[in-house]
This record gives sequence, structure tokens and C-alpha cells, in this order.
Amino acid sequence: MKWFDPTRFFNITYDDLLFRLVVDSLLVLSLLASGLVILAILLRIRNDRIQRTRQQLEAAWRPLLMEVLTGERLLADLQQRIAPKHRFFFLEFVYRFARRVQGQDFHTLCLLARPFLPHIRDELKKSTPEERARRLQILGLLGFEDYRDEIIAALDDPSPLVAIVAFRQLARPDRPEHAPLLVQKLPRVRRFSHEMLASLLAGMGTSVLPPLREALCDPARPAWIRAIAADVLARLNDATAGPLAAQALRNAGLSSELATALLRLLGAVGTPEMLSVIASYLEHPEEAVRAEAVRALGQIGGPESVPLLLKALDDPSPWVAFFAATGLQQTGQNELLRQIAESEHPRHDLVRQVLAEERLAV
Repeated sequence: MKWFDPTRFFNITYDDLLFRLVVDSLLVLSLLASGLVILAILLRIRNDRIQRTRQQLEAAWRPLLMEVLTGERLLADLQQRIAPKHRFFFLEFVYRFARRVQGQDFHTLCLLARPFLPHIRDELKKSTPEERARRLQILGLLGFEDYRDEIIAALDDPSPLVAIVAFRQLARPDRPEHAPLLVQKLPRVRRFSHEMLASLLAGMGTSVLPPLREALCDPARPAWIRAIAADVLARLNDATAGPLAAQALRNAGLSSELATALLRLLGAVGTPEMLSVIASYLEHPEEAVRAEAVRALGQIGGPESVPLLLKALDDPSPWVAFFAATGLQQTGQNELLRQIAESEHPRHDLVRQVLAEERLAV
């Protein structure tokens, strides 16, 4: 027996169960859709009202703030004008100014915000991740010394967004004492760009060198952390790290990311005595690793690296061949390159390009 009889289609009435289910479902969906539309409209009206209020408040605060900064008005006079419900608006207003000034003006803005900072400190554990991150930015800029412990604790916040904001606040040249902690907490911000993390750590200067050297030499550390350490040490031209990188490269089974970072470090701070270690990676199956090895040869090698660079010129990868030609140029082999460019060598076009770029640079 068929569950649906086409001959009954035109005889369906509201008394049929299936028909009632379809109609009632459509009615419920229509009501839900209408409710969502109304909610969206109400939220838009609310946000517009908040934005207008914020603009009106800032228009009133701006001339008063200018008077405070010029010494024409006392801090307390402006602070007393801030209603409790507008404290966060005021802190965001001061925060935008504080990001653009230094010296005495910055100090004045920190003093101006200080009475209102406990309010947002208390919200760090009960607001959404986005709100916690925003409040942490304000605390870090306007009240770091008073709320250092809260910012350090935020490195372990469940939200990676909050953790990276705390990481940024602590990774500053004037806060070198936090360097070991930040290296230790790198797993908390792993999902963010490793290039960005390396840049933040390098910005701390030489204070970060000891914990990064330790991380570089520790095979128990994840390869990606050791790769970041190598990149930062290369950025800071840490000569002490050269032998450490060479020793690490002698170990088999390194990941491509780590091997590339170590070779890049040797290219920056290595010595000709390390050429044999670099040469062992010229046959690596990964193109990126071979390219970095060839580039390191050109950067630190002398005449003894020329045979290796000539061999790398025949590598199937155009990038490896390009770095080989560049390396030959760096080692003073321009005459040899011109001979290759004028020959029938498979890479003669690439060599011509390298020579042409040198002429343009001159």
C-alpha cells in the first residue's frame, strides 16, 4: 500500500494530519523569521542609539581633555563629570588618545583613567572573549604597573584572542623580565602567525636571547617553537647561536620548518667552518630546505662554496637555482656567471636575470 495516493491531492482538507503538520510548521517558521527580523531591527536601533550617545559624550569630553593636557583644568574636574554608566566609553576615549602620545601627556592620561580601571578589571572574567581582549588592551596601556598580575594571568585565558593580547602587552623592550615567561607560554598562542610571534619576541631585544637559546637546544621542545627561536635569534644576529644551530642540524629527522629556520640562522650568524653542515642539506627532498641551504652557502661561504653552488645551479627547483646564482654573485664569481649566461647552460636565462638585477641595483 502506498503511503501517498496522488488521487487524493485535490481532496486534502485541514482535517488531514499531514496537511495540518505542514501548515503549522510553515506558520511557526514564519513567526520565527518575523521575530528575527524584529530582533535585528531592535538591535540596530539600540546600536545606533549607543553610537549617538558615544559621539555626543566625546564631543563634550574632547575640549575638556585638551584643557587637562594643557594644564588649564584639573584632572579631578573632568573625572567628576564621568557618570558610572559611561566609564567604559570614557576609558576607550582616553585609550585612543594615549596610543598617539608620549611623555608627560601619556602620564597625564594614565592618571586620568586610573580611577575607572578597577571597573573593567572586574569584568575580565565575566565578559565575552572579545570584550575581555578589549579591556585587557586598555589595562595594558593605561595601567600596566597596577594590573601586571591580571595581564600575566590572561596568558592562560581560555580564549586564544585574550592570550595573544596579553602576550603583546608583555612583549615590549621595556618589560624584559617577562621574556622567559613568554617563551614558556608560546603554546598558548600557537594558532597565530609564527612570523608575528617571532617579530614580537625580537622586539624585546637582547633580553630574550637566553631563553631562546635554551629552547633552540632542547630537543624536547616542539619543532615549531625551536623554529621560532631560530628566527628570532637570526633577527637579532646572535653570534652565540651559530654553533647551537649547527649542532642541531647534525641531528637527523628534523622537520622541514625547523631545518629551514636553523639554516636561515646559520646564513645570518654562521661561519665558513659550518659549511659542511649546510652542505648536508643540499640534497634534502624539500625544496624550501634546499633553497635555504643554498642561500646560507652564499651568505657565509667563500671560494670553497663555489663548487657546491655550481652544483646547486642544476637543481630542478628554479628557486634553488636562483639562490645558487645569487650565492655565486655574493662570492665574487661574476665572471663565471657571465660565462654561464653566454653558454647553453640550462639556467643561462636565470643567470642573465641575476646579472641584470645587479646592474639595475648599481
